[in-house]
Amino acid sequence: MPELTTLIGLNLVFLIAGTIATLSGFGFALIAVPFAVALLPPAEAIPCVLVAWMPLAVLLACRYRRHMSLRRLIWLFAGAAVGMTVGVQLLATVPSDIMRGAIGYVTLGLCAMLLVKPGRPLKHERAWQPLVGLLSGTLGGSCGIPGPPVVLFGLKQEWEWQSLRADLVGYFLILNTYQTLLCSGYSLLNSQTLGMGLTSLPGVLGGYFLGIRLSPHVSQQRFRRLAFTIVVAGALTAILRAL
Repeated sequence: MPELTTLIGLNLVFLIAGTIATLSGFGFALIAVPFAVALLPPAEAIPCVLVAWMPLAVLLACRYRRHMSLRRLIWLFAGAAVGMTVGVQLLATVPSDIMRGAIGYVTLGLCAMLLVKPGRPLKHERAWQPLVGLLSGTLGGSCGIPGPPVVLFGLKQEWEWQSLRADLVGYFLILNTYQTLLCSGYSLLNSQTLGMGLTSLPGVLGGYFLGIRLSPHVSQQRFRRLAFTIVVAGALTAILRAL
């Protein structure tokens, strides 16, 4: 059983991550994982984040279901399923310190990518969707941060905002369900990580209700600044723990 300070820390992390994810439809893992791996080994932190995210994903999917594109979700997941299998194998076999450093550096790199303007939409969008899913699944399985490739792709293709947010919620719900099954097969999801995820639910649900309450009052520009600040701080924390 983890220390009380660890459980309090996880609840605070998930409160922040849940608030941001409720406001935007993405970012839970991107924010939660760098801080979680500072409190726990990556092989425990990432399954814990998965368990904590699932109730929030269901709530958000019910809220945004009318704007989802089933066709997009299918093509993205077709590639993500392959990438996720490879990523979980890396998570199960790579030493904790190496994974901490990798998660931190990858997160910083993805933050930099998110700041780059997306440019003109790509032609033949459907052909690109499985490739984006492949990269997303690999990063999700190994580092617990599958969101940035899909977010960047949606922005580049100029998807309508409500549709992009809804598709991200639906995609992550499907992907994380699959990742949970894979983690169970590698014994990464066990009674300890499941228990930590469940004891973190107060923070997750608190973030959901706080995000709903703040949604009408938070501008997009301020939200992006806050999200990037939190993510960069979390990535730096993970890198320092790996040194």
